[in-house]
Amino acid sequence: MKKKNISFILNVLIFVFMISGLILETFEYVMQGASLTFLFTRFKYFTELSNIFVGIICGVYAYYIFTSKKKTLEIPDSLKLLKVIATNGVVITFLTVIFYLIPVLGSEWYKLVIGSQFLFHIMIPILAFITYLFFEDNYVKTKYVFLNLIPIVTYGLFYLVAALTHMENGKVLEGYDWYLFLSHGFKFGILTYVFFIAFNMGLAYILNKLNKRINSK
Repeated sequence: MKKKNISFILNVLIFVFMISGLILETFEYVMQGASLTFLFTRFKYFTELSNIFVGIICGVYAYYIFTSKKKTLEIPDSLKLLKVIATNGVVITFLTVIFYLIPVLGSEWYKLVIGSQFLFHIMIPILAFITYLFFEDNYVKTKYVFLNLIPIVTYGLFYLVAALTHMENGKVLEGYDWYLFLSHGFKFGILTYVFFIAFNMGLAYILNKLNKRINSK
């Protein structure tokens, strides 16, 4: 099977899994008796935003493949850039869950990998990584990779503002430090923010270079 066909199938799957994850997540929380405000407050999570973003981009990518009438697939450079940004986002989500959130949750770690969260935390990131790296030529000039910082910097600022504007007696109020990045103090929170920016940039650079090396063979 041609790479183009495999890419089309995987991109469609990612889009479908994203929609399915949102529907399943809604059902799960309704069954648990959660407030309807959750339908909106869930979008404060990077997991939610990164999965929706990659799902939309994969849907557009699949559309380009489907409508392409040329033997050689031509994807706009802007879409290639969005693909690396979107893929990088869900890979960050996956790594954060595996190496940070699972240890933090302790005995309740399984909640991160069941139901809708399995789709958002595991399945979609892995499929996005595989299709981007092995079945698509998405290389962009290195000077454009820095644009990958826009989502993580913007989200980080949103997170810090939300947390720091809801403090009492020097501590962030419950529900406003949802990843517990500020649980060890403001300095630790800032260091975490800087770490994610640097790691995000490094990962995007590596993914972009690997994409060129693997797909230029």
